[in-house]
Amino acid sequence: MLAKLTAISFVLSILAVSAGAQQSQPCKKTLSEAPAVYGLRLGMSFNEVRPVLGAKVKPPKTGEGSFFLDFNEVAPPDNLKGIRVAYLRFFAGNLYQIEFFYDDKDNPTKLDEFTGQLSTDLNLSGVPWQVKNGLAQIDCGDFVLTADTVLNRHLELTDDAAQAEFKKKKKKSKN
Repeated sequence: MLAKLTAISFVLSILAVSAGAQQSQPCKKTLSEAPAVYGLRLGMSFNEVRPVLGAKVKPPKTGEGSFFLDFNEVAPPDNLKGIRVAYLRFFAGNLYQIEFFYDDKDNPTKLDEFTGQLSTDLNLSGVPWQVKNGLAQIDCGDFVLTADTVLNRHLELTDDAAQAEFKKKKKKSKN
């Protein structure tokens, strides 16, 4: 009888560990599987980004650097409704980082609510957020999604390899 109870207990503990592991698998998505945020995807060219912005805008002259959008005085296009400020960062002519600050003056959100909504909206349900000092992050290897609500809701989606190359090139040009 004791042997049966021990065996049952052992099987139940294995099942519990297995179920817990299934609920919070680490993110194993490639860059091509990175989520689209408001119609923007990492790796897009400026010409692909332009229609999403809904405005006549010129690309960075060198194909590198930050593109700043300020919707504090002018309303954003419909597809960016709720965004107050956006930074789109390019390297070698491609989008490597998307950063949004949301307009939360009427609707502040807690971090766990924001990350829960992002997980659903970006098809990352079941992928655990690592939260430290008010900053939540999902690291998928090829890309990182970061969120916080320190001032307003804030989101960054970054192609890590492209960002590292951009920083390396920038540092080299300073020397």
